[in-house]
Amino acid sequence: MLRGVLSHGDPRVASRRVSIREGATPLMYSTAGRPNRRRPLPSPSAALLADVPLFAGLSKRQLRRVAGASEEVRYSAGTIVFLQDAAAANLYVVIEGTARVFRGFTPSARTVRRFGPGEFFGDLAVLSGGRRTASVIAETPLTCIRLSRSALDRLLRKEPDIAVRVIHVLAARMSELVREPVH
Repeated sequence: MLRGVLSHGDPRVASRRVSIREGATPLMYSTAGRPNRRRPLPSPSAALLADVPLFAGLSKRQLRRVAGASEEVRYSAGTIVFLQDAAAANLYVVIEGTARVFRGFTPSARTVRRFGPGEFFGDLAVLSGGRRTASVIAETPLTCIRLSRSALDRLLRKEPDIAVRVIHVLAARMSELVREPVH
């Protein structure tokens, strides 16, 4: 469990301590800082996954395997998806909306990057077993496919073609990151 101080620009919650555990049921935070438990939606359909670049080109059977191992989750705008330094438990693929990445524990911090539909985040920490290097907040209402580290490990071990696809996409991402100018 990670403890941090969140500030949503609302002086009533500027110093509120919260606990966030990235796990099976998302613990969501409204812009007023009050926790809001929500039930995850049913597993995403294979047809939905086929439109995501990370899974493009996989067979229908492979897409069904990915769908069966993942779940669709929704976050309202202003909801923290995960905080920097937390143990990585899930990989996220954006289906709808925008996720904003920032360093530290304060959502008002400078934006490092934004992710939109078809893009994914949380991948390197999940695959390496490391900790989160940044925090992510739902900038707009956000719908994601969430795949746990254990489910991803099982999937990659049983489905070598999926593992190869993930390696290719991650290699392209790493190549892109290396080319980005440093600010």
